[in-house]
Amino acid sequence: MKKIILLAALAATAGLAAPAFADSNISVGYSRVDAGDFKGMNAGIARFGWNSGAFGVEGEGSMGVGSVKVGTTATKLNSEFGLFRTVQADASKDFTLFARAGYVMENLSVKVGAATSHSYNDSGLAYGAGAVWNLDDANGIRLDYTRYDTTPTLRTDKGNIWSVSYVRKFK
Repeated sequence: MKKIILLAALAATAGLAAPAFADSNISVGYSRVDAGDFKGMNAGIARFGWNSGAFGVEGEGSMGVGSVKVGTTATKLNSEFGLFRTVQADASKDFTLFARAGYVMENLSVKVGAATSHSYNDSGLAYGAGAVWNLDDANGIRLDYTRYDTTPTLRTDKGNIWSVSYVRKFK
């Protein structure tokens, strides 16, 4: 719960600074993280993006909520931070399509049985695509998929992340 509050505070702070940037946006939402055997890890996600025409930059941060258990091993996404280059195009007045590629750093904790948990860090490339449904000129709903080319533990594999977020745009 503390992490959700911290994530919401981060998004609110980013919202105060956002009007200073032309064509910027913030988004807050939910991500489902699948990594190898560990499917269905939940995370809250916040992003801040800036666009100049079709190209832009986007930063994101995620904090895990709960853990996923496989056998006697429980895994939790503690945190993830990334920086991406983006390209976007309007498919229609109501939909904007985008692609992104960048670099991420993540931290997972793994606990086997009653043993103490171990923390694993990794970083690597990430890439994905998605769409924003523009509800009006300032608000939207974002759906996206990102593939993480990181392998922080022997039991996990490259990550697949699906996200849904509320987007607030500033022009």
